[in-house]
Amino acid sequence: MFQLTESARNQLERYFANQEKSPIRVYLAAGWGGPRLALALDEQKENDNVYEVQGFQFLVDKSLMETAAPIEVDMNEAGFVIKSSLKIDPTGGCGSCTSC
Repeated sequence: MFQLTESARNQLERYFANQEKSPIRVYLAAGWGGPRLALALDEQKENDNVYEVQGFQFLVDKSLMETAAPIEVDMNEAGFVIKSSLKIDPTGGCGSCTSC
């Protein structure tokens, strides 16, 4: 299952207002605070699940979708938030770091 909240849809509509809509990939990104789900514009690959949601096309690698489903793309004051059942270390993988 793949969902897009109204606030996220509104932000995407504003982003694509003056340009052609592109497929949006949901992917597992590595970051300083640990892995997280993120969004990027991309082209469809043969190992993708494709979700048409409220006029937007979302791409998710099949193996990622198996472990992360359901996925919901939301929006808050900091930007897009991708919620899923994926178990990511809430400490951000930084539990032994003394500078965090």
